[in-house]
Amino acid sequence: MIAAVQAAAEGMDPSKILILAPGEELAADMAEMAPYVNAANTDEQFQANLTDDFEIYLSDIMTAGNNTNNSDMAADVSENSEEATDWLADTLGMEYGDLTQEAGSTVARSFPAKEGNLNELAQEALLKKVEELKIPVEYKTELKSVAYDEEGALDRITVTVDGKDQEIDCLALVATDVYLIPVFEESQVYEADGKAAALVVSNNAEQLNKDSGELINGLYAAGPILSAAVDGEGVLSGNELTEAVVFGSTAGTEAAVYVSDNQ
Repeated sequence: MIAAVQAAAEGMDPSKILILAPGEELAADMAEMAPYVNAANTDEQFQANLTDDFEIYLSDIMTAGNNTNNSDMAADVSENSEEATDWLADTLGMEYGDLTQEAGSTVARSFPAKEGNLNELAQEALLKKVEELKIPVEYKTELKSVAYDEEGALDRITVTVDGKDQEIDCLALVATDVYLIPVFEESQVYEADGKAAALVVSNNAEQLNKDSGELINGLYAAGPILSAAVDGEGVLSGNELTEAVVFGSTAGTEAAVYVSDNQ
């Protein structure tokens, strides 16, 4: 949903955006996140005389993951974390309470909500925003396949909706569900215990070709489908929401620009 909302904010016609939900509700994973968001090198830390920068934050992320994380993707989270807190405030109206130091962080960098649980408030605000923007949603769907044009860019997808397969012409797709990984046969994956556990993306949230390492035009990813690569063997408490916003907002922006340039 974050990518869809951001794409609309970038000027994409909301009616041209389609959210495919595998279940009966949207952003169900947000209910399981920690109730705060992490960010480094913030004004609040400076005012509290706290020393925290992207390198310190990255070190904490890598330590939490037992250094099995994809370091480039983890660095993307660290370097764009402050923008993530701004996005939640500016786009969803989140208000923050006092900084806290949570498990795994070597300095206070976690922002809870002023009142309530931030993850739940963000989920509610996203649902409201999707409704306000009138972004179409299909529930109980399954992405069956993706097809590419002669130049290797995304061309169309096949989706099961209400038990029937539908072929949809599609310039851009943002994948979020971890169970979709086998669908992206051409994409680079992060392996854990010998199994494909996550997709690997560029700093623009673009999927990468597994053989050449080059960008696959039109294919993006954010959310749980990236988690194992960003977090490695363990997630730093508070990073779930940070990661969702960093990659989700980036994917939404990049997808909107790509569609505008290629439609």
